[in-house]
Amino acid sequence: MPKIYHFSPVTAEFLGEQEAVLDPIDQLPLVPANATEVQPPVPQEGYTRCFTGDAWELVEDHRGTQIWGADGSSFIVDELGALPANALLAPPDLPTYQNLEAARRGLAVWVDEFLAQITGVVSEYERASWPSKAAAARAVLAGGGTQEQTALLQGEADIVGETVSETAAKIGANAAHYEAIISRVTGLRRVVDDELAGAPLAIDYDAIVQSAKDRMQEAVTALQAV
Repeated sequence: MPKIYHFSPVTAEFLGEQEAVLDPIDQLPLVPANATEVQPPVPQEGYTRCFTGDAWELVEDHRGTQIWGADGSSFIVDELGALPANALLAPPDLPTYQNLEAARRGLAVWVDEFLAQITGVVSEYERASWPSKAAAARAVLAGGGTQEQTALLQGEADIVGETVSETAAKIGANAAHYEAIISRVTGLRRVVDDELAGAPLAIDYDAIVQSAKDRMQEAVTALQAV
């Protein structure tokens, strides 16, 4: 008994086969719409058999596959045919920073977080008082200092049970250490800013920023070891 082979009216892909119904008069197979007597080829993985009107052909079938573009966009393939040119089967390695300003901001955020690890958990109000306290400590240690500066240190000294001179010495030492760290970090940031500005491609920013982080950590570690 001859067979007929059905195909999709939309994609022309093979749908199935059945034994043909014969015309009662001439005994020839009755072929309905979207069907053919032409036998399809053996199926192959990754391909779908489609009827062209005269014959079957193997068409690439990537439906259900997720693909990515070079810009990181992605979609699920829902049509028969070859993949688009330059399609990627995995997410591309995109630069963390898309432009110069983003790289600068990223480094600045990291520096803030890095310095916060050094200073510890301190309120913004206490941190805001550091320059005034450092100036007062240096003035007192130099044998001077205004009444206001002495009073500023006296309040802390009374709480912790120190003399004004002892408090001034500790504040002065801490301030000098922190300022040395800030000066190193600031100098490195300026160098890195020039490196970022001179980078030819956005993909270079990642390596430059990471190198900056490493150099800043090394500089601070060296200072803390002294």
